[in-house]
Amino acid sequence: MVRASIDRGQRGALETVLQMTAVEDKAYYSVPADGAERPVAARLGDRALFLISPSIVGLHDAEARRVATDSATGVTVYSTENLKVLSVKEQGNTFLLKVETGKYVKVRPSEAVKEKE
Repeated sequence: MVRASIDRGQRGALETVLQMTAVEDKAYYSVPADGAERPVAARLGDRALFLISPSIVGLHDAEARRVATDSATGVTVYSTENLKVLSVKEQGNTFLLKVETGKYVKVRPSEAVKEKE
């Protein structure tokens, strides 16, 4: 009984929840204005990710899987298996950044952007 009371009092320190999806993630990426130079959108390890297009794609946050978080910007990089958002060809070299709830933009590493050109 005493142990249960102690555990309840320390619940915040003893329990952690790791969210692997974009649900409740509030770190949003700001899409540069049209015509503005597109800098590095985020980093995935040592790879720089660049915005493919400012076009926004819709995706339920529960379908966006967390890949990594850019430590410099705090923006999370996501992937999805939803073929309406990322085609089979895009899987593995195209990622998503959240711009608001249920809305994302596509980004790619610089070497993948060069391959497409």
